Amino acid sequence: MSLPSLPALNRGLPVTSHSSRVHHVVKLVRTHADDPRLPVLLNALAGKSSYHALLAVEAARALGDEDRLRELAKHPSRRVRFRAAACLPLRVKDPQVFAADYAARPIGERRRLRRRIIDEGHHELAAALLAAPLPDRERAGLLIACDSEAVADHMPELGDLVPNLAALANRHPDALLAELRRRLEGAPADRRSAIWWWVAPAARHLARHRPRELALLLAGSEASQGLPPLFRGVAGTLLAAAPEEMARLLAATPDDWAQDGDALRNQVRRHFRELNREQRALILRAERDDDRRVAALLRGLPPGERALAFSDAYEGVELRDREWSEELLDALPRELRETEAARMAALPANQGRGDQLRLAACLALGDAITVAEPCLNSSDADERGAAWRAILASALRSRDPREVVVAFARIEALAGEQDPVRNAATSALAVASGRTLDLIPIERLKKLAGILTDARDTSSATFMNLQGALWRLLVHRAQQGEPVQEQVELLTRLPGSCAAPAVLAAGRVLGVGGKLLLPIPAAAAKTLAAGFSQTLRSEADRGEYDQVNCLAVLLGRDRHDLPEITGILRRAIRSHDPRTIDRAILVWLAPVRTRGERLAGLLKLDPSFATLGHVQADICRHRPDLATILYRKIPISGRLHDETPYIGVAPGPFDGWLPEQSRPYSQALARFVDDETQDRWQRLAAVEVLGRLPWLAPDALEPDSTETVIREAQLTAAFRSPAVEWSLTDFLTVLDTDLASAAMLAATRVVDELPPAETTKALMVVATDQWRKVNVRKQAVRQVARLHRPEAAEMLVDLAMDITVHRDVRLAATAGLIELLDDEWAWEALSEAAAGGREAARVLAGIDPGRMSARHRARFGEILAKTSPEPELVEALPKWVFWTPKITGRIVELLSSEEIPVRQAAVRALSGAGSGLRWGMLLVAVAGIAAAAADEPDDSMEELPNQRLLEDVVAALLPDSPRVRMERRARLKELAAALAAFPHTAWQHWQVLLAATDWNDPLTDLTELAEVVADPLRAREILELTRQTLKELHEARLCGDFAVATEELLARGDAVTGAIALALLGHAGDEVGWDDAWRSRLRTARSHPVPAVAAWAREIHVGSWTT
Repeated sequence: MSLPSLPALNRGLPVTSHSSRVHHVVKLVRTHADDPRLPVLLNALAGKSSYHALLAVEAARALGDEDRLRELAKHPSRRVRFRAAACLPLRVKDPQVFAADYAARPIGERRRLRRRIIDEGHHELAAALLAAPLPDRERAGLLIACDSEAVADHMPELGDLVPNLAALANRHPDALLAELRRRLEGAPADRRSAIWWWVAPAARHLARHRPRELALLLAGSEASQGLPPLFRGVAGTLLAAAPEEMARLLAATPDDWAQDGDALRNQVRRHFRELNREQRALILRAERDDDRRVAALLRGLPPGERALAFSDAYEGVELRDREWSEELLDALPRELRETEAARMAALPANQGRGDQLRLAACLALGDAITVAEPCLNSSDADERGAAWRAILASALRSRDPREVVVAFARIEALAGEQDPVRNAATSALAVASGRTLDLIPIERLKKLAGILTDARDTSSATFMNLQGALWRLLVHRAQQGEPVQEQVELLTRLPGSCAAPAVLAAGRVLGVGGKLLLPIPAAAAKTLAAGFSQTLRSEADRGEYDQVNCLAVLLGRDRHDLPEITGILRRAIRSHDPRTIDRAILVWLAPVRTRGERLAGLLKLDPSFATLGHVQADICRHRPDLATILYRKIPISGRLHDETPYIGVAPGPFDGWLPEQSRPYSQALARFVDDETQDRWQRLAAVEVLGRLPWLAPDALEPDSTETVIREAQLTAAFRSPAVEWSLTDFLTVLDTDLASAAMLAATRVVDELPPAETTKALMVVATDQWRKVNVRKQAVRQVARLHRPEAAEMLVDLAMDITVHRDVRLAATAGLIELLDDEWAWEALSEAAAGGREAARVLAGIDPGRMSARHRARFGEILAKTSPEPELVEALPKWVFWTPKITGRIVELLSSEEIPVRQAAVRALSGAGSGLRWGMLLVAVAGIAAAAADEPDDSMEELPNQRLLEDVVAALLPDSPRVRMERRARLKELAAALAAFPHTAWQHWQVLLAATDWNDPLTDLTELAEVVADPLRAREILELTRQTLKELHEARLCGDFAVATEELLARGDAVTGAIALALLGHAGDEVGWDDAWRSRLRTARSHPVPAVAAWAREIHVGSWTT
């Protein structure tokens, strides 16, 4: 093929997308790289339009023509310049000179250079930029481009500012793990929690690159707290990499899986069979209070291994009175399931007819028939239904072909039954998988289908039971390559078998959105479509198309070209119901391979389809050559639009649009915006689309509307538009108009492309102009801070300290100094602002430690400690306590404030400070408050403020998590000692003593608690308090062996120790299922010498009592 001329090349460009055009041009120039006419063609291509110049850039890049790229880097179009500059190789002789030049460039250009440095791996340039006077956040963004040694050196200082920790983990997982290990070393629980939040965005990448190292780090750091919630999405990967350590960690994880839904269970279940016996037992024992969780884990094991795992899970637990849920029984192997069901059926509590029939569904078929057959003739429909379900479910659970045949041989008897009975019988099919259902003779299924269709009262729920089973059976046989014609015929006999409820009833074979977890093979899909063809045609004759839509989704977009489906969809598209048309077109355009051709055919059939949002999105993305239909002057009349002209506000994207497509569309949108008879919200949406178009007609975004809100939207869109380029002069001119406020709010994109030195000076003139609006001046100050010029610090300091300047502007300057903390002048202004009253305090309170480098946090915390005591600021102090220990003193000092809001804020700050508190100072303060509370008169008519304050302080110092309390036992013991001298703090003293108890060996601590309580009249209070504490321990999985402590406390014979022993007794007995030893201890408690304790012991329930 010879080299084409420019007109021929232009005609031959693909119409579908920008990427296809680039591919076409690159392939052409590579084919004719030696043709002497090629440079002439490329010159002509670059001169045709800005868009064609972009194609010339790609051609020059493919040919390695650097001279042409340098020439195109000076093109008038900004898009062309940027792309050409990005294609030029980044060659630097002196990195230091490059760093100095980089710091003087506009923010946008620096951003693009950083992207190239990162993508091309210029370690030496990244290292030079780390030493340049750049914002800390920008330096942190360059760490990913450095070598591992540089990353390790700078992570302690800049780690919190890294904008994309996940990308850093991809390139430098070892450096990130080393920093994570450094931060975790010796960190208390609350600090570790903050560290896990920091590294959470990189969790999946670390788990992929270094799973074992991450698992060992988690297990070593969080052995006492369990797996952090943020890492539960990668639990499966970590479990496979370090099974022993992760099994222990998962066993210690608190009982709050519900907050993650089924995600953590599914993660563990996928790898559960890879664990050894001891590791499985650890996890199962931690979950054995919840039958659903145990069942989910057991299903992750082969059936032959489930019995041993079940036995290990409940080792040491008395099961004689234990009742299992049907879900758990269903997960057990056959012999164990039948044994457990027979044991449960023998319990006195289950001797009722309903319970016997419920359990018979899990017995062997012979036993189930013995129990259920007498009930088949009962006068109660519910009993008959339960009997049918018991027989059928028992046979299906056995998975024995002979038993299945025997059970379903009775199916004719359902013909004379009521619908509730048939519904209960067919619900038994839900327990079976497709493989088990395949054991049912097809004649029996046909008979069952005939019974349901012949009955007049069959409900949709009953039909769905059978339909769901047939769908599971069909999918199973299709995926096994077996014929499915008979199953399809059965489904077509049932009403609505392809409707969404019926398909969703299949359950086990479906994933998110009703799609199959495993696809149906092509041959089976054709059989399925052919089998439903008559049903679909009959529905189409009635104007109903829900079933064809559901079948199309079920089979997947690769099967939408089946003639049975396409034929019905064509009829749906020709419908007159807008909802039907919309849904049918959505399905019709789903296949990616033929979407462009189908889209063109649709618009030829009815141009009004272009009014649909998803059709417009497909036009923008796949067929921009059809975009003229969105703005043509000829009305697109049809079923969805009338005879009036139509201008579509398309959702985009517009990246692949040619100038001859984009510019006419922009003219049409501009006319639409100027038409004040149109809906204002639609006009604003059109303005937003104008701001996204790659090529604009002249003045398309000129802010010339008579409505202020439209003009502001036009200016904002012009600032953000890739087709509009702004100079500093143009920008400043806009600031002199009535649109200055809107201009400053949207100015970031423009400012990022302007020279920073000149822009900083110009914006400082705006900021200091007292005749301008305050909002404009504030935004100018913020932009000056963003530009981060060396001269900006002095300018902002002058503004922040000048009392003649408007307060809001001064506060904006103060907040902006956070970006310039390397300048000593900034600290002087911040120190003065700290004494500036409530408004300045609120500004400082809104500053987070994550906004600055670690090297500045201690000093900034000291400034906050001196700030006026506003409640908002006081509550913000705990965020800084790890870097500035003296903040503890400030919080303690504010506990004695005369202002109630400040005291309350200080109490909340104590709770948030956690382990960062200076405990010695705090104990002195608590003792002082307690002493003041003791001096408060009992006969006062007013509330006791110091007593209430003490109660709040103690409550704030007690961690919510029992596991955190275990880590802080020593501190809590000191707090208890401080409270011991004040009798009026008894209740708080008991709370602290219980929180400080060592539950691995609780006897000593509980004996001390009993001695402190002493008063037998308060035994009931200590009983309830201990029970509540033990409940929290159970939820945190921190229970130990309480046998010795219970016996010793009961033996003492007094009321208080007896009450504590009863709390332990009830808790431990429930844990182990009330075996003989704990029943014996309960008998001892019921004969306690203190009558009250004996009466409380009788309130404890143990289920079925045996002597």
